[in-house]
Amino acid sequence: MSDHLIRLLGITKQYGAQVAVDSVSLDVAAGTVLGLLGRNGAGKTTTISCALGLSNMNAGVALFDGAPLDATTRGRVAYVPETPALYDWMTLDQHIEMRRRLYPAFDVDRARALAEAFEMSRRKPIRRLSKGGRSAAALTLAFAQRADMLFLDEPASGLDPVAQRILLDEIVRAAADGAAILFSSHDISQIERVAEDVAIIDRGRVILHDNLDTLRRCHKIVEATFSVVPQTFDLATRTNVTHIDVDGALVRAYVAGGADEIVLALSRRGAQSARVLDRTLEELFLAATSDRAR
Repeated sequence: MSDHLIRLLGITKQYGAQVAVDSVSLDVAAGTVLGLLGRNGAGKTTTISCALGLSNMNAGVALFDGAPLDATTRGRVAYVPETPALYDWMTLDQHIEMRRRLYPAFDVDRARALAEAFEMSRRKPIRRLSKGGRSAAALTLAFAQRADMLFLDEPASGLDPVAQRILLDEIVRAAADGAAILFSSHDISQIERVAEDVAIIDRGRVILHDNLDTLRRCHKIVEATFSVVPQTFDLATRTNVTHIDVDGALVRAYVAGGADEIVLALSRRGAQSARVLDRTLEELFLAATSDRAR
């Protein structure tokens, strides 16, 4: 078994002259969750569709445990799209029976337990379920498959807060059991709760990709107060300072590593006080996307 169960290498997708996905490369190791974070239309769904062969890519390759997706690996992959692809005329029980016949590892007891947790009827035709009920049904089938690799594309769509909590718990459970999970969302709080790694995609390109703890450890704000603010800051030329904001006597330096060094530099320039603040994933996301726009 490969360390990286999911490997996307240079995936590119064009629609005519428009580049929807531009050389996206992502790795997801066994037992980890990669949060693919981006605004609506950023390229998350197209990336997943290309990886799974649902949309033809113009360039790149997708590997599943070191091999292309084929008959031998397809059964080890589960996929939940934002709009669930289920048979409207079938009940959840009928879907469960169909999946049991298709996938040797399918866990019927787990499916029934999840349906109960989601408080949904297994005997209603899918067409009679709400949007959230359809999403819950698709998630029930995906997690009960016990797949080694899961692709979840905005899976919380239509779920109420209780069902969202069940979803996040199941993601953590599946990762603990050794699955590699690519979890696409525009909901930053959900990514923060379950993902070890995060990739921010904007206008088809991955603009930030790292371990979430590493991002939090390295990306800080150094906040300093001055009685007289210097006219210029040569700190902006340092490679670890992304930008500087000045608001009256308050100066904020946004740094990527070396925060203590910047505290010392600001103190030498007359700062009366200086402190290091953590940056949330939301702040990192907004900074990354706005920096690219600038």
